[in-house]
Amino acid sequence: MKSYFIACILLLSLLRVQASTTDSLAMLIKQAKTDTQKISYTIQFAEHMLDVNPDSALSILYSLNSTLNKKFPSLSDSAEKNVYLNYTQKVYNDLGYYYAVTGGLDSSLMYFEKCLAIAKKQDNVQHMAEIYNNLGFVAHRKGDIYLALDYYLKSLKIKEQYSNDADIALAYNNVATIYLNQKEYKKAIEYFKKSVELLSKTDNERNLSVILHNLGHAYLKTKDFDKAEEILLQSKALKLKHSLQNLLPPTLMDLGDVYINKKEYDKAQQQFEQALVLSEELKNKESYTNALVRMANVLYYKGDLNQALNYAKKAKINADKLNYPDLKKESALVLSRIYNQLKDYKKSYQFYQEYIAYRDSLFNEELRENTIKKQLSFEYQRKRLADSLAIAKEKALQQLTLEKKQAELENEKTTKRALFIGVILLVIIIALIVYSFSKTKQANKLIKKQKLIVEQKNTEITDSINYAKRIQDAVINRNEVNIYFPDHFVLFKPKDIVSGDFYWSKSFE
Repeated sequence: MKSYFIACILLLSLLRVQASTTDSLAMLIKQAKTDTQKISYTIQFAEHMLDVNPDSALSILYSLNSTLNKKFPSLSDSAEKNVYLNYTQKVYNDLGYYYAVTGGLDSSLMYFEKCLAIAKKQDNVQHMAEIYNNLGFVAHRKGDIYLALDYYLKSLKIKEQYSNDADIALAYNNVATIYLNQKEYKKAIEYFKKSVELLSKTDNERNLSVILHNLGHAYLKTKDFDKAEEILLQSKALKLKHSLQNLLPPTLMDLGDVYINKKEYDKAQQQFEQALVLSEELKNKESYTNALVRMANVLYYKGDLNQALNYAKKAKINADKLNYPDLKKESALVLSRIYNQLKDYKKSYQFYQEYIAYRDSLFNEELRENTIKKQLSFEYQRKRLADSLAIAKEKALQQLTLEKKQAELENEKTTKRALFIGVILLVIIIALIVYSFSKTKQANKLIKKQKLIVEQKNTEITDSINYAKRIQDAVINRNEVNIYFPDHFVLFKPKDIVSGDFYWSKSFE
């Protein structure tokens, strides 16, 4: 895998197998018998030059891109079109790589997105993993840490399914850098160690030197300076062994930081000066700016404030041009310290406020929580992807369990529904009974009341009738009749107590 260091020590990917030397590649290009062979070897040559002379690689890549764009529309064979599409994808990725390492992040993002579109069109998940890694790199450099972690975890998820140890190690490395920047040092060291363990099984000493540096950097952050020095010296030895000059500056700078903390300032300055020279030769603006910050720091500690101020001012100008939040933060901090010692408190306060603003934008609790959530989500998903057979069995078991649970839930729902309906019906019946009882009670009261009224009326009527009978009896004087008609009888059988028939008698003198 192709890699490149920055302050936070990330790895980028190229979609290729490294060729041996510049001369052998140049010979292969000359001997190529077909256009496709020539293009293939030229791409490999450009990728090799990205390590040696990035600007030369850029001109080759632009030429390749122009050739491919002209050639592709004239192709009719689908297989040949697919070959040229693969070449176009590689060129886009290499251009994205170039701009990523030289500070052109917007251009880098554009080319990586074009590359991802082709990988998705071809359904090439392994290439997608590499491009997600590179997009994570760009997002990280732009300061969007949450998006960067999202891309890195997508890359790692695919690589753990399809890739080899070296590729997985690269993904572990980039996830670890997120935790490192979020000050989750324990988690960062855990992932860096996983990466070192995997790479130690391969012969890829180039990337091993990268990850060892990262691990040393993490120990530096935890203030374990002896362990940091030990690991960083291992990284430096591997880089010198393989003449990886472009990868040396970050290791030299971290060693310098170790020596500053050990108060070995001359040793530290020696490391920073070497890093500054190498970065300038490599035309690596970010690394050069980092070295300027480190030189300003060591001169500040040595008490050479005027020289320190010169380096710090250069660093701040470069950091603003590159628009890298990390570099802006570090250059502002060293300027604040220097101006404070020079008793220019206004400028010291101004740069300290700037440092605080960049620090808070790069590290806050919300980002930290999102990082932890993403990692937990990823850990869960990764366990489910252990191997295809285990996954199949697990899925079958999960399906059975799920179906069983669904059946239980359905039964439970049915029981609950039946119980609910039964309770509702019972409530309705009770309500009806209560209502009926209430109505009956009211009716009984009404009947009783009406009965009393009727009885009262009957009594009144009976009394009236009896009174009428007395009146009638008074009118029909039987004693008088008995006097005048001793032997008589009266046939008088009224239907009711009072009759409508009358008879009377009267005597005259």
